[in-house]
Amino acid sequence: MKYGHNAICINPNTMMMPVGYIERQNPISTTKGDLYARAFYLEDSEKLCFITLDSLGVCSLVQKLFETTVKEVLGSDVTLILSSSHTHYAPSLTQAYGYIKTNDSYVKFVQSRLRAMLMNMKIRDAHLTIDCNQMNQTLIGRSRISGNNDDYVILHLLRIYDQNHRIGNFVIYNCHPTISDAQVAHFTADYIGVTLETLSKSHPGEFFMFFQGPAGDISTRFTRKNRTYEEVIRMGRLLADSVNVMMKHAPKPKELNLIRKRYEFAIEGKLKSAEQFTISPQASEREISEFEHAKHILGDWASHPSLLHQQITIDVIRLGLSTLYFHPFELFSSYTRYLPVNGILIGYSQGYGGYMSDVEPTYSSYETLLEIYSEQHKQHLIDIIRAK
Repeated sequence: MKYGHNAICINPNTMMMPVGYIERQNPISTTKGDLYARAFYLEDSEKLCFITLDSLGVCSLVQKLFETTVKEVLGSDVTLILSSSHTHYAPSLTQAYGYIKTNDSYVKFVQSRLRAMLMNMKIRDAHLTIDCNQMNQTLIGRSRISGNNDDYVILHLLRIYDQNHRIGNFVIYNCHPTISDAQVAHFTADYIGVTLETLSKSHPGEFFMFFQGPAGDISTRFTRKNRTYEEVIRMGRLLADSVNVMMKHAPKPKELNLIRKRYEFAIEGKLKSAEQFTISPQASEREISEFEHAKHILGDWASHPSLLHQQITIDVIRLGLSTLYFHPFELFSSYTRYLPVNGILIGYSQGYGGYMSDVEPTYSSYETLLEIYSEQHKQHLIDIIRAK
């Protein structure tokens, strides 16, 4: 088997507008906690290049550009598995919601940085094994929907070994990186960047990557003490502490074999009507405000109907005992209940598809009003998760 890994900074080099909050009005140029692209290459019966970006998301058009770069550098038979951390403090690599546009100069810049990262990635022959474990971790993320629970806020750790030497770690957690205030005057990877930097210092010579789990309904709203960068550091280190606890409990590794299955299908999304929804009297002031804001967004969507027609790609990848489901949705955490043992959902991947709420939501919220998916679409995803 072969593997390789590398990382490269993707901080903007000019004034740019962050994406993630509609109220943002001014471009910025400074960065706290660098933005990164990270890559991990695996070659067996499959050739896979996992790339993560500190970005809100990457739309399918930009993903195709990045796929071209990966194939030019690593070979035409390599499959790109592209995921975003979903930080709300980076320039735009996506078109979405009728008002988010790609920053074309940043797209070109990131594409050039990806090429440099991959060209300088050393690929080695090795005998690889992998283990995995998980824990419920609610110090960072909790449900932001009134009345929902935190049962599916889960931290996963996958560790990859060459012989008995640990070489790579996949950290998977499901919580929006939105600790910082919407109007901060700097770009940031939020808690994710701090977590990975802390872990890299604690474990020199090992490579760390972060993947965002089903975080559509999970945020730091009820755990953050304030919205300063000092709080970003505190919470990022808290997550790193949890990972270090998991590091001490290593299950028996299993041979790392790659098995991949891709599902591709068209979804014709439909707008919802605000008149069909009634906000719960138990909703917080924040939830009520967001729901009213969603009504205005629907107007933007109505003038861009082509953005609601989604071509969905889901890659199901088996790595040893673990099965990873890479999907484009801003998925609610409740879908975790449909997973097989050692199954892991990874969102904001292979495109950017917006919110997919609970199968039969019993509440009205910003997220349920803005999702474009029907119960049939949700069942389709569940069928993929349950497929043998």
